[in-house]
Amino acid sequence: MGGENLRLHRKDFWGISCLQEPKALLAIAAMSAFGNVLGLIMIPIGPQAKLDLTTLPLLVIAGIYGPIPGFIAGILGSLVTIPQFGHPFSPLLWYDFYLLLCGIVSSRLRMLFAPIVSFLILWPTLGYWMNVVFLKFPAAVWWMIFLKEIPMTLVYGFIIENLLRSERVINAFTD
Repeated sequence: MGGENLRLHRKDFWGISCLQEPKALLAIAAMSAFGNVLGLIMIPIGPQAKLDLTTLPLLVIAGIYGPIPGFIAGILGSLVTIPQFGHPFSPLLWYDFYLLLCGIVSSRLRMLFAPIVSFLILWPTLGYWMNVVFLKFPAAVWWMIFLKEIPMTLVYGFIIENLLRSERVINAFTD
């Protein structure tokens, strides 16, 4: 069950031409706002670890319009979660790079199974890992981060792959 019938409506790879379309700008704004709303709703999964779905609407934008609109949606959509999590990097270096990479990977590797793509795009978490290692957090902290990120990324991969297969979803965001 690969992405062979995944048809995205993009004029260019980077999605720059979409930034001139009012429907795309409205979708970016709406999904960024939805990402911020989801940032307020977090599911506790352990001590000092919460599961959030803020990246889901932003991945939809990156998948439909391309990496640059996903990057912009990531800047706007991560404004609530970054202060909540106390992430040491700015939103510009975390979610946005993740979304830019998701757009590139989803465009280039459409034939791969969703978990493979999910593991490929998990590598931006290394920025978080490097910070944890250099600040010498205990192993329990970084194992909690790792165990939280893998299922979250797999869930994102399955949800986004199925959403982007739907003609209704694609038609709602495009002409």
